[in-house]
Amino acid sequence: MFFRKEKKVFPLMIKELSGGPRGIIKNMTFKVRKRDIFGIVGLSGSGKTTLLKLILGLVKKRSGKVSFYGRPLWRSKKLIGFCPQGHSFFEELTVRENILLFGSLYGAKSPLEVGRRMLKELEMEEKLDEPASNLSGGQKTRLNVILSLLHEPKLIFMDEPFTGLDYYNRNLLWNFIKKLRRRGCTVILTTHLLDEAQKNCTKLLVLKEGKKFVYGNVEDIKEKVGLDYVYEVKFKSLSKRALKEIIASCKEEGIDVLNVQIDTLLFGVREEKKRAFQRLLRCYEHEIISSRKPNINDLFLKVVSA
Repeated sequence: MFFRKEKKVFPLMIKELSGGPRGIIKNMTFKVRKRDIFGIVGLSGSGKTTLLKLILGLVKKRSGKVSFYGRPLWRSKKLIGFCPQGHSFFEELTVRENILLFGSLYGAKSPLEVGRRMLKELEMEEKLDEPASNLSGGQKTRLNVILSLLHEPKLIFMDEPFTGLDYYNRNLLWNFIKKLRRRGCTVILTTHLLDEAQKNCTKLLVLKEGKKFVYGNVEDIKEKVGLDYVYEVKFKSLSKRALKEIIASCKEEGIDVLNVQIDTLLFGVREEKKRAFQRLLRCYEHEIISSRKPNINDLFLKVVSA
């Protein structure tokens, strides 16, 4: 009974998944809740795209299991969509012709009706009979998303869907993704837009060198990463020797140096390390520019420096 209920709550389950070029993905285990907007973030080369392709079976896995509602993912192909990072449509065809073609490939029941609705939601309804080659870069990106959704999948994978979009159109696409969620769709996407992922994703998975560094909502990640405060400190006449001393002292005290910009350092400090941090600062002439609670960018810097 428990396992049946868990499958309903967490339709997508990844267990000890490994593979990809040079075995970059290592023992990846996580669950995705129904109607999640699940963001995968990490540095370039950390394995974000490879992880998506491993889950989808587009890259051969070495080991592990991927299940959707308790069944192998490939047995649910009609319920799944994939929006690749590169444009997948035919430039010489019109938007309408691409919709009809991709709709037939997916076996969609009413591709034109669904396509028209999504074109309207993404402010492209007037482009229906426009050749795809005439679209702007941002419009091509949005068309790419639409073509992956014509069969109205329950689970959609998007690889860097915001590439080439300005702030207005990124916001438009985020709102569209939230509409998909309200319609019962589960969305898994990769992105390097940390602030926007923090604001819009229900869960985040942070990758480091092909491994799961941490995952959960932002508050979960803050707790697991172990940052309570972030201080930006400007030092007067900071020599290379003094910088090495500060970094060494921080390492010894368990204080994180998140970033170094000439004479200005960004520190991550836990509650129990505040006094030690204050003692360290007394040894140097300095000015505290800002102190605040950590945001997702700070947590990401902690991941990189760990």
